[in-house]
Amino acid sequence: MGFVRIDNPNIKDCGDFIDIIPVIGHHMGSIRENNKKDTLIQQHKLSMTANQTEFEKDRQFLEVLYRDYTSIYYVDFSKNIAEPLKIDRIANAAKFIDSPSKHITLNYNDTIKQYSETYITKEHSKRFCDLLNADYLRQELCYKERFSFRYRSLPNILGQQYFEAQIVRISETDFDNRILIGFIHIDDIVASEQKRQHELETALAETKLSNEIVSALGKIYYAIFRIDLVNDFYEEISSESEIHHLTGKIGRASTEMIELCDTFVAPEYHDKVLEFFDLSTLADRLHDEETLATEYLAKDGNWHTARFIEKKRDNNGNVTHILYATRLISDAKRREKNWISIAEEANKANLAKTEFISQIAHDILTPMNAILGFETLAEQHINEPKTVEYNLK
Repeated sequence: MGFVRIDNPNIKDCGDFIDIIPVIGHHMGSIRENNKKDTLIQQHKLSMTANQTEFEKDRQFLEVLYRDYTSIYYVDFSKNIAEPLKIDRIANAAKFIDSPSKHITLNYNDTIKQYSETYITKEHSKRFCDLLNADYLRQELCYKERFSFRYRSLPNILGQQYFEAQIVRISETDFDNRILIGFIHIDDIVASEQKRQHELETALAETKLSNEIVSALGKIYYAIFRIDLVNDFYEEISSESEIHHLTGKIGRASTEMIELCDTFVAPEYHDKVLEFFDLSTLADRLHDEETLATEYLAKDGNWHTARFIEKKRDNNGNVTHILYATRLISDAKRREKNWISIAEEANKANLAKTEFISQIAHDILTPMNAILGFETLAEQHINEPKTVEYNLK
């Protein structure tokens, strides 16, 4: 097309050209506007494609989330309506609701009541209705976004009978009477929880039995310490009740053992017990043993048994943790002394009896020998009366 300068000296001869300049300008403006519109349309197309992709992803996500739910409902309490969004063919609701695959609107209160009476077990029926009551849910969802509970129904086609109802309000900011209710089967979860509960109850029963046994045995000990040999640390354990517990008394174990010896042990047993209480040598002494014990006389006149019991060893087999227990054995000692005394008296009686029998035997044997001798002489001279008479004299 070319250009014409306004200061061209021949511009007067280009009148026709000047007349069409506005037309050309308008056309050029239209082309520019069309280019802008094309650009905007292209941008809108790209945006719509991106939105469609995101929408498809969201739809796929929703399908995945919906997959485990047997039924989902949109509920508007202000209108008392419930609209099924999904009802699996295996769900009891599929038998309960006419044409579940079509868009229908249900009376919320009547539907909950009728479903509860038909499919919810008796022990869960009232609670099911109470928790799905519109007024109750208004109160629950007023200050929180979701609410859930579990219940048991009659088995569906697949035998599923344990379910969780999950209720979520649609508005994130406040409660506007619109909610979603989803029902998901949890039979596997319940079975797993019941198994864990059974295992816990069994473990609890075994622990209780074990503790009863330990407590019964622990009653014969009036002092029990848990001792860490590696860190020279002890904790006192109470045995006054059925359940043993720490008294709170703790400290340096070696110091406590020396103090126990100095405080309670009679002088004649002090050195022996102090050597037994030496924790620095205890691991070596327990290397091939599970327990060590000694008896001693206390200052109050009672007899005690002190015992160390292996509790834990390290990977090398060295004892690292022990229990120390002290038992009062004065009664047993008295019984032992009584038996020893009785045995000694019996031995004395047996010795006296033996000596008596020995003496009697000697006293009897001498005349008996004479009698036997006379008898022999009489037999030898049985036809010689005078000889026999002489011998008897």
